[in-house]
Amino acid sequence: MVNSHFLKKIISVGEKDIMSRLVDYTELAYKESDILIDMLSNRNSLVEKNEEIKEIEKVGDELDISIRQDVTKGAISPTLMNSMLQLVEKCDDIIDTGYFISREIKRMFLDYAGGMEKCINLVTKTYSTFISMLEYNKASLKHLNQMLTASEDEKIRDERIAIEKLEEKVDELKDDTFDYIYRNADGLPYLVFSHLIDLTHKIDDMLDDCEDAADLIITITRSITS
Repeated sequence: MVNSHFLKKIISVGEKDIMSRLVDYTELAYKESDILIDMLSNRNSLVEKNEEIKEIEKVGDELDISIRQDVTKGAISPTLMNSMLQLVEKCDDIIDTGYFISREIKRMFLDYAGGMEKCINLVTKTYSTFISMLEYNKASLKHLNQMLTASEDEKIRDERIAIEKLEEKVDELKDDTFDYIYRNADGLPYLVFSHLIDLTHKIDDMLDDCEDAADLIITITRSITS
């Protein structure tokens, strides 16, 4: 008679292999965040920096297709397939959002330069907050990376708690940023107002997706080990 522990080990091999491949997403997203920080703090070579992120997004799309094919062709337990596909989607969403942000920064400073210069001090201050939010995003990605490679349940839980705390800090920065933008809205061209509000939401979305991904990892690992 086949040992049930042996069967569980065989079943979990596919899931663990997919989880290890998702580390590539966290590394791509981390690099993307570094470039975004550079775009926000130093507005030289915006076209080139946007192209760098575009290439990262392409690699992410290729990774998305490859992993989805592995998930759906039978490498994953059917009971976990949906959760695993959701996890892949969340990881890909982080990179897609970063590409959206890079395009918005490029467009505003190259195609609407006059409007941005009219309120450059306010934009610069808001961008400084965005940089802080992205630094928290980088820290969150490191914790997500650890979750994907950890073998102990306690380690996975600790990393999940760390991500939650970072997401809460970003929520506070998001609310403060909204307050600041609205207090100064009368002095902002509409396109600049919309740009700053959109970027605030999008950077917060990156942390939300990271937290959602962490929750899915918890769900998957619990199912594997139960």
